[in-house]
Amino acid sequence: MSARFGALALACLFLCGAAAAEVPGKINYQGFLADPNGRPVNGNANIELGIWTDATSVDPNDELYNEVHLNTLVLDGVFSVILSEGDFKNGTFDAGLFSEPDRWLEVIVEGEVMTPRQKFLSTAYAMQATSASSVAFTAITGLPADLADGDDDTNAGTICTTGEFLDGDGVCQLIGDGDISAVNAGTGLTGGGTEGEVTISLDPNVGFQTRVTGICPPNFAMAIINANGTVICEEDSDTFFNIGAGLLLDANTNDLSIPLEGIDANQILDGSITDADISSSAAIDPSKIAGTVAVLSFTGGQSFDDGTLRINADTDRVGVGVVPDQTLDVGGNVETTGDYRFEPARQYRHFIHPEKYLAIDSDGNWEIRTLYRQIDNVAGIASITSYAPMNLPDGAVITEFSCYYYDNDINTNLTLSGTLRRRDHDEIINATMASVDVGTSDPFVTSIPLAITTTSITDATVDNASYAYVSRLDWLVSEGDLTAELRFYGCLVTYTLQQLSSP
Repeated sequence: MSARFGALALACLFLCGAAAAEVPGKINYQGFLADPNGRPVNGNANIELGIWTDATSVDPNDELYNEVHLNTLVLDGVFSVILSEGDFKNGTFDAGLFSEPDRWLEVIVEGEVMTPRQKFLSTAYAMQATSASSVAFTAITGLPADLADGDDDTNAGTICTTGEFLDGDGVCQLIGDGDISAVNAGTGLTGGGTEGEVTISLDPNVGFQTRVTGICPPNFAMAIINANGTVICEEDSDTFFNIGAGLLLDANTNDLSIPLEGIDANQILDGSITDADISSSAAIDPSKIAGTVAVLSFTGGQSFDDGTLRINADTDRVGVGVVPDQTLDVGGNVETTGDYRFEPARQYRHFIHPEKYLAIDSDGNWEIRTLYRQIDNVAGIASITSYAPMNLPDGAVITEFSCYYYDNDINTNLTLSGTLRRRDHDEIINATMASVDVGTSDPFVTSIPLAITTTSITDATVDNASYAYVSRLDWLVSEGDLTAELRFYGCLVTYTLQQLSSP
């Protein structure tokens, strides 16, 4: 495709799922590309798709997932791809991506962002799921026979004869019959009878204690409690109180209290305060629990260990200011002076487009095409050295370095070298971290780009405070057919990241 996509329009967006009995884990996406004059585009294009939580945000943390579809066929302006089947995936494509209602799709064609982002709407499967969540009980099919009548009894088929009832164990029992012949008064009661209305009363000769209603003033004690609930008081002259340390006793009211200055640790029994005794809003200085292990939730799987909060994501729930619904649920703003850590570390990929490489030493034709850079063998020899800057997150560990080439003539004498380099900010150290090389004897003539990959990385941990990171590309073509073409499709840096620095 000879034209750039810089001014292409994106239209006719379709997001749908296939009609099948089982919900597929994929989404079809179809788009239309036109040039600035409105003419449909034909050819191949690199198309990147990203799923965002916001319609306009450029914060990388708001991008939940992205993937790249290389060399996608565009015919009469129309292209079609399937979300979840792209390359260079960043994130996991599953139902969790759509746990919230606001999700937008961003499309990038040949490095140019198409705007605006498209909002995901309901599909046939989602509407069916909504219907199933509100289905009436009588409309459910396949119920067991003992539930078909709308209750959950397990003895629906048991039938008792006349004069019987079904007890809780599912057994038919006889129903008693006849009349009450007498009501007899027991101990402490009077009355009763064998016919008509029967009355039962308390026996006044027994003497029942009425509820105590009387009270005594301070420094007096109850001497006598009368049958009618009243009391006779007398001065309490022989009562003594032993007061523990840190407590006060009011001599007039006998009230026991804690002094205004409070109590200290010496007056609290070790182990007597539990989680239930501490308010969820209590402000505790972290230095007071330094070096200890603090259980934070019901499962007991979380702990502060040397200043690090460790949570088992499979079983634990930790709530700060709220009842936890997630593994870590915070009801308010989060302030931290440390880092967020992933265990295990997450894997990411950084793709360096060929147009990012700038030639600094050139002896040959260096052309930028839609998907690649090309060096032509003019006058039998050509050489180029180029650099592309990289922006990798601090603390990332580089695990793999790959570059993509294509050669249309195996007989041409060529040398290609892609390197990953770091240099300190004073440009004293300029060291190679990784390299991939191709020589004349390497049979890599192919109809598609070939990846040359290495996992041998030196000083793999990114330290942006001390170094700047670049990718260098060296080309040399000589003594070959003047029609030979050597193409470069970019390089890919794969890295893992265990921690994110606090904002």
